[in-house]
Amino acid sequence: MTVMVLHPVSGAQTALCEEDPHPPHGGREERSPVNGAGRVATTRGLAPWVLVALLLLAGAAFRLYFILGHSSYMQSDEALVGLSTQHILTRGELPVFFWGEERSGALITYLVAPFFYVLGASNLVFKIVTATISLLLAYLLYLLARQVAGDRAGLFGLALAVFCPPFYLMWSVHAAAEYLLVMVLGVAMLLLCNALSSAEALAPGEGSPVRRVVAYGALGLAAGVGFWISPLVISFIAAVWAINFLRD
Repeated sequence: MTVMVLHPVSGAQTALCEEDPHPPHGGREERSPVNGAGRVATTRGLAPWVLVALLLLAGAAFRLYFILGHSSYMQSDEALVGLSTQHILTRGELPVFFWGEERSGALITYLVAPFFYVLGASNLVFKIVTATISLLLAYLLYLLARQVAGDRAGLFGLALAVFCPPFYLMWSVHAAAEYLLVMVLGVAMLLLCNALSSAEALAPGEGSPVRRVVAYGALGLAAGVGFWISPLVISFIAAVWAINFLRD
């Protein structure tokens, strides 16, 4: 409804708009739904997931191009890891550490062994597995950045992890993969720690005790497996301890 008002000094007319008490569409006022976090939920909320999928697919293509064009052969240390994987399948060996190492857990050999069994042993198969692990790391970094700073920061971090510099790209397809696995476990620990801290901040003392025990058990498992793979995981363990210490 529009009402014309005469200004008492200038004599000018001003149009005032009042809200119609009878809105259209059958008398119902349309409002945007709001989610639990207080943000307006629209169909555009699906866009980040589409971008995540596209970035991960582009990252897979980028790594495959690099493997075929610049990493089509195995270095000597990579070949030892491949031979250790072959010995799991052909001789029934169960290595704890890489050959000649005393502190580098041979987890990657057990991850690659099923693919060698199904697809055959080759440099391409091995490095596709390690490239997949690097994409998993990129996705975990996206989740962590989104938890801390929102969707845009998560997508920006994912893009940086997917389209990485050549040095990081080389290590993202390296057969040993110990650094990749340590980072995957370390970022998973930070995600668990951040989730526990957020839940405690929102509802102190509430929640299922079983879930908390499972979460802390997962933290301990990730820390233990990471320490088996490489002592470098200590940096992540220290970060998790610091977060819990500051929270308390």
